[in-house]
Amino acid sequence: GVQTCALPILQVVGGRAYPPGRDALTRLRQWLATASSSGRRTLHACVVEKSGTRLTLWREDRNLPSLALAPGERVEWDGRFEVSLDPSARVEGTVSALGATAWDTLRHRFTSPCRREIALTLPGLFVAGEWMAAPELGLSSPGIPVTVLPLPRQSLALRPFAVVSGAG
Repeated sequence: GVQTCALPILQVVGGRAYPPGRDALTRLRQWLATASSSGRRTLHACVVEKSGTRLTLWREDRNLPSLALAPGERVEWDGRFEVSLDPSARVEGTVSALGATAWDTLRHRFTSPCRREIALTLPGLFVAGEWMAAPELGLSSPGIPVTVLPLPRQSLALRPFAVVSGAG
């Protein structure tokens, strides 16, 4: 059910090392079962949006870290991504959420179907406060060899289960 599927998804999307609490999951399940055709809730650093029968989850745009990144370094950012800057880079930067200002500047440069709410919470590399790269959106400045890899703390695979047939 919702609780079985929601635990690893909420952990990965929210970048958390621990699952959400049982009471919070129960409230989410009740809301999903009784809410009108649309609405939003937050849980475990995630936004859960319901629109008809569609559910969309993304990282909540709050408490996102800013971490220094020097050439040759690798950092874990927000529990969701590993960000590294190649040793050949000639700049030091800061890994922060892309944010509204960078999004407004960059959104015309790609045709990604990424929603604004999601893009705002993706990692970007900034040098002296200026955007230099947003690898998750396929955008980078020349000479800025930065790599971003997803870092799931929890596998999204559900536990194995047996299929039992009533026939026979």
